[in-house]
Amino acid sequence: PVRDGQEAPLCVILCVGANDAAALSNEEHVPLDEYSIKLRELLKWIGVNLCPLHGVLLVTPPPPSEHDWAAAWALECGTPLTDSDRTVARTREYRNTSLRIAMEVGVQSVDLFSVLGVDEDSDQVGDWSDCFCDGLHFNDKGDEKAFNAIFHAIVDKLGVDPKYCGKTTPSASVVVTEPYSTRIRQIILMGDDETHHGFESGWVSDLARQFVRSAHVLNSGVSRQTSSSALETLREACSLAMGMGSKPLFVILWFGSSDSKAQIPVGEFESNLKEIALWVSKYLSPDHGILLVTPLMSATTYQDAVLKLGQELNHHAVDMKDVITSDDFCEHGLTLRGGEKAFTAIFRSIVDQLGVDPTKLPWDMPHYLQYQDRKST
Repeated sequence: PVRDGQEAPLCVILCVGANDAAALSNEEHVPLDEYSIKLRELLKWIGVNLCPLHGVLLVTPPPPSEHDWAAAWALECGTPLTDSDRTVARTREYRNTSLRIAMEVGVQSVDLFSVLGVDEDSDQVGDWSDCFCDGLHFNDKGDEKAFNAIFHAIVDKLGVDPKYCGKTTPSASVVVTEPYSTRIRQIILMGDDETHHGFESGWVSDLARQFVRSAHVLNSGVSRQTSSSALETLREACSLAMGMGSKPLFVILWFGSSDSKAQIPVGEFESNLKEIALWVSKYLSPDHGILLVTPLMSATTYQDAVLKLGQELNHHAVDMKDVITSDDFCEHGLTLRGGEKAFTAIFRSIVDQLGVDPTKLPWDMPHYLQYQDRKST
């Protein structure tokens, strides 16, 4: 829940129902009546405890591709499905229920059946089958369609346009009452263009994918931000993490490209970066420390400054000098075309140098079977 001193989220996106709509024989199945009750309870809890400023966006489960899911199951498990585990007809019942509840409680919705062009009365696999990698989970094409629909709903229905979202001023104090172990783990990214555009180039999204359900990746990168301007906004950049109350797993600092372009003296850059690192160590106290990353395509002196600071403060550093070449940049030469190389180098350091292996981290949320065990007892 939002505590005293914390800001409410702009909006909350809720998408549940795909697993609930599994066959009765599947342990993930939730009866339609129970799904309806729980969905109402979820929406009520979000409204009372999170108080999103622009409301909730309810997203329906998508229609499965039955044939492709059956084939994927047989390939993975070595045995064919004994019954129709995921069907368009059954999933439509849960979709209809979510749309009805959205209207009744007054929240906005996105209908993924309509987004994928599924006929209202058709239960057969149609043109939407090419939107899944296995008949149930979206591939790139499905992701793009879902994103476009959800993003347009955020802007048009909820009235939240990221282009016009002003900066918020963090509260001076945060009241924390629960022990660290009950709160969400975070990974904090701070830097300039490479970090700001990290979802576009892919290295940030790849990192977030590795830590799904074990830690939240908070991207605080700002395009064209120098180390000098970063010093002025440190508390604001880290306000969300500080508001969560728990210490982050680790923090990645990737500065230098903007300093090089702005011709910030190397000595000043090194001094600023040192002050940033010391501030992060003191006020955020990341469990596994700080990972420094050298700037891309900058003067060697800036890269050397980062490596030198890493040795001085005993922080691990990733040297991108031999990892990224000019061929890895977009035509304008400012941002990475693809972040695969950057992600690989950074992730290897996270595992080998910081000692953080996402496969060995416990989940922030219990496995669904644990909830079923509670219900049975």
